[in-house]
Amino acid sequence: MNSRFVLGFTSNLPHADKQMVKMAGLAHTALLGINRHRLFHAMQAFLSMPERIPFQS
Repeated sequence: MNSRFVLGFTSNLPHADKQMVKMAGLAHTALLGINRHRLFHAMQAFLSMPERIPFQS
């Protein structure tokens, strides 16, 4: 799956808060790989992100 497809798919999602993380060197079995700490770091960063403050003009 290439990045262009993923970006096209996510741009059609109705939710305004989107985040894409691309990590080189991780396969589809990232949870079992030797670099799984990189995946855990990205997941923790996503889950601990502060709430979005809506912009009102």
